[in-house]
Amino acid sequence: MMSESEAKPRLDVGGQAVIEGVMMRGPRGYVTAVRVPSTGEIIVDEHPYRPLAKRFKPASWPFLRGGIALFEMMVIGLKSLNFAAGTVGEDEERAKGAESGKAGEPDQERGTLTRLALAGTMLISFAFAIVVFVVTPNLSTHILMNFHEVKEFAGEHGWGGALMSLARGESLGFQEHQEPLAYNLVAGAVRISLFLLYVWGISLLKDIHRVYQYHGAEHMAIKTYEAGEPLKVEHARVKTREHPRCGTTFLFITMLIAVFVYSFLTKAMVAIWPWLGELGSRNWWALKGILICSHILCMPIIAGIGYEVVRFAAKRPGNLVIQGLIMPGLLFQRITTKPPDDSMLEVALVSLERALALSEARAEEPVAALDEASGAIY
Repeated sequence: MMSESEAKPRLDVGGQAVIEGVMMRGPRGYVTAVRVPSTGEIIVDEHPYRPLAKRFKPASWPFLRGGIALFEMMVIGLKSLNFAAGTVGEDEERAKGAESGKAGEPDQERGTLTRLALAGTMLISFAFAIVVFVVTPNLSTHILMNFHEVKEFAGEHGWGGALMSLARGESLGFQEHQEPLAYNLVAGAVRISLFLLYVWGISLLKDIHRVYQYHGAEHMAIKTYEAGEPLKVEHARVKTREHPRCGTTFLFITMLIAVFVYSFLTKAMVAIWPWLGELGSRNWWALKGILICSHILCMPIIAGIGYEVVRFAAKRPGNLVIQGLIMPGLLFQRITTKPPDDSMLEVALVSLERALALSEARAEEPVAALDEASGAIY
């Protein structure tokens, strides 16, 4: 006779660490569980949700679903972060009021964002990502790969003249449209280095370190579920923190894919429109602007390819080639996840249990369809 865990098929579940808690998402909705610092109580926020892949057929097509799923997770993630910030902020206000002898009802709006503010936060975050991970690596490569030439020029005309020459792209031997693969390999190395410095740097902050601990708890809870074990702290605490479907692995894969997509794109653009190569000698900034904009427009395509690679890897844990490809992403997770304590694991397990309960299949909607609809990246 099969046990209950064996009788029920596994659903794709994912999540995200938030301030003092964890968000878990299943095929029918998402749940955010947050522990109130002053009381230790776990507050739960549930939201039924049908993924776009279930509502619009094109949203489930391979290579298109990746960008859409990523956008969905950004929206859900910001809403969950908003709820967590509001819960913790409300608790802090209550504690401050008690200390000052003016305890009362906390401001329900304090620490939360309106829909307009959430949209603005998303736009600012997206703009920041573009500047740091697209524009900066591209322009940095231009400086790095032409530094010797500029240094010689500076010896004759001074650094001011050398920098102006660099900015105009005059008489420089290493240009993206001429050597797209080599250029984007260097840009990719800069991009990965910036990413490593960023995630390591913020890990030094006390609050972010706790978020990374909840990130580890999220992974360990999901691995407990995927192992078919009871969702108990004693089972979760022995699990490892790395998971192939983590967003950290996804980001690493997309950064690798970007090198080859950007190289092919630049080469194809110059072949189709030869005037682009000539533009580089007349107006370097115009050429660079066109190439960088083309990189930005290709981001959904790159995300779509990365999504399929990560899904493929998660379904083939025994494939040595695939596991070798995602191994650097798993190593990155040693930075973005930290060992959680039992109280953090408890929060992650509560969130997961409620998300699974929200995602219980009905007769009119087969479990297999639900499983396919849920996001693979978290």
